[in-house]
Amino acid sequence: MREKNWKTALLPLCLALLFLLGGCSGQEKEKQAALADGVYTADFDTDSGMFHVSEANDGKGILTVRDGEMTIHVSLASKKILNLYPGLAADAAKEGATLLEPTVDTVTYSDGFSEEVYGFDVPVPALDEEFDLALIGTKGKWYDHKVSVSNPEPLEDTETAVSEEEVATAASKQDAAAAPEDGSYTVEITFEGGSGRAWIKSPVKLTVSGGNAVATLEWSSPNYDYMLVDGQKYLPVNTEGNSVFEVPVTAFDEPVPVIGDTVAMSSPHEIEYTLTFRSETITPAGEAGEALSYEGSMELKYAENFSVDYYEGGYRLLSVRDGSRILTIPEGAEVPQGLDKDVILLRQPVKGLYLVASAVMDMFDSLDALDAIRFSGQRQEGWYIDSARQAMEEGKILYAGKYSEPDYELIVSEGCSLAIENRMITHSPEVKEMLEDFGIPVMIEYSSYETHPLGRVEWVKFFGALVGKEQEAEEVFARQEASVEQAAGSGETDLTVAFFFITSNGLAQVRAAGDYIPKMIELAGGRYVFEDLDDPGTNRSTVNLQIEEFYDRAKDADCLVYNSSIDGGVSSVGQLLEKCPVLEDFKAVREGNVWCTSRDMYQQSMSVGALTLDFAAMLHGGSEEEMTYLFRLSSEEG
Repeated sequence: MREKNWKTALLPLCLALLFLLGGCSGQEKEKQAALADGVYTADFDTDSGMFHVSEANDGKGILTVRDGEMTIHVSLASKKILNLYPGLAADAAKEGATLLEPTVDTVTYSDGFSEEVYGFDVPVPALDEEFDLALIGTKGKWYDHKVSVSNPEPLEDTETAVSEEEVATAASKQDAAAAPEDGSYTVEITFEGGSGRAWIKSPVKLTVSGGNAVATLEWSSPNYDYMLVDGQKYLPVNTEGNSVFEVPVTAFDEPVPVIGDTVAMSSPHEIEYTLTFRSETITPAGEAGEALSYEGSMELKYAENFSVDYYEGGYRLLSVRDGSRILTIPEGAEVPQGLDKDVILLRQPVKGLYLVASAVMDMFDSLDALDAIRFSGQRQEGWYIDSARQAMEEGKILYAGKYSEPDYELIVSEGCSLAIENRMITHSPEVKEMLEDFGIPVMIEYSSYETHPLGRVEWVKFFGALVGKEQEAEEVFARQEASVEQAAGSGETDLTVAFFFITSNGLAQVRAAGDYIPKMIELAGGRYVFEDLDDPGTNRSTVNLQIEEFYDRAKDADCLVYNSSIDGGVSSVGQLLEKCPVLEDFKAVREGNVWCTSRDMYQQSMSVGALTLDFAAMLHGGSEEEMTYLFRLSSEEG
């Protein structure tokens, strides 16, 4: 009786609300009808954290109104979404459906990082109302989504009058930025565009003849087969090593658009970049120091974030994507004259390294080069690599504090030669500055930025060159490559895989689609369920999802793999359900297809081959006894 009275009491209120909402709807329609033809910015909202406008555009798109018809152009967060359809997924999959084709947009983030993403022109039936918009990712499956467009604001005209003073200032800058007199120089460049995985080395060689300037551009990759500058096509001037081009310099101190065609992907891709030749850095070649005679570059198959150049006399120049350069000097050889001040100098044999990037320890171990490491950012008990733990027990490697709190007194007194950090050091810039003030150079390793699993492994060649063990590095890499090729030879399956971790605050942490783990799953023959999930602009390998969204996307996955490298893992399905009870409804849980990684996996950077084989065994019904890093979770406690 109380329930009936409660409902009866609410009825007038509900009717009143409906009346008000109806009135608001009419007002909105009037507002929409009054939206004049023109161009606006507008919010583009979606129902999913995996489908959204690029963070560089603050969730906004460009809304165009013509003859009362509205279309919004949105630059999405990546190239993982290949087509959109204004309607339901079931209709999009029908033969003859008219799909929205992507454009290639370049977005620039607040930190200056630029990348290419896909953009779409989406018809807007109404403002402030949800409408259906289906999407298809790189694996060919359609998904339904709800989107809405709101808050249109006129796009302001940015044209302004230019004063005579500004014209004179611009003219003086142009004169100052003109090409120097005939001769050979070096000039530093600002490089923007692309994914950030390949870059042009700076400074570049500049040759001026007859008032015409030509730049010699060396890429960090051997995979560029031509460049386009001002519509003109240029081919590489070399046949081995990193791609090198000679192109005209059409302007100084202003961005020059160029196109590079890369064959590193499954098919050639033209990618847009901009180069800015900075006139204030032009230096005569003699002063820049061409004391080293170039012999060649290390051949890389997958890695795109470092390069190694070889010079006569045994000198090696190691370059990293952030512009850091390390010159290793042969034992007993002289330091070349005229080097740039920012080049880090290390004498062979390299000793006294402070290793903070934990994933690198496995590479040094595989090279039998632990004697180069004197300091560790990990305590003895924190290592799962036996040889590292033993070296610390014997006092050969000393604990020198974590990345944010190094023991400056220890590493200075013991003669630290180089600190090898991971990206975490960027959160403590004062530490990097302090180390450098003490005369300790710092390099950041970017193996986590490599999208191909073997690209991460190929960093063993970087550290092999650092300690003069290239041959050993080649052999180690070849073994990993063979294992991955063996796993890839198992063939494709239709099975889907969710790789995840449950955080302490109840979120599901999953791997971004561009991370190396999803690629390993794909190579092993599976399909990653979060194939359209990415976090562009940050290069983060993981993304946190609300459990509801994780449930919607992963409940029908054929295999669940729990990442135990963070919390120590679980030993049974029951323990996993204690962390996340909703998993009980998942298909993989019902069918006993739940797996877990071993806890030491995150330190085992050279585990790529074995783990890919494990994924292949999981997907193809291989022997569980032969797995190295995966094990099936028991449905029983114990």
